[in-house]
Amino acid sequence: MRYGRVLHRLGCRGGDGSVPILMTASGCPPDGTVFDPFTGSGTTLMVSRHLMRKSIGVELNADYCALAVDRIGQPVFDFGEASA
Repeated sequence: MRYGRVLHRLGCRGGDGSVPILMTASGCPPDGTVFDPFTGSGTTLMVSRHLMRKSIGVELNADYCALAVDRIGQPVFDFGEASA
């Protein structure tokens, strides 16, 4: 499948997920897991879900974590406060 078709099917228009889609589609096998150590607003995790990949995201900023949870619609694991 050509990546342009994947981008079009997912409704991506330059700058709004194109890079995570290309990275996930080309770098993670269908039965693989995507790891995003800097999740931010959760774009990579959303793309992983659309491409039917498992994903794990890590985000230290509570505001971004809440945003990602809202966008993805999946619960977050609470590991307590981060130690310095």
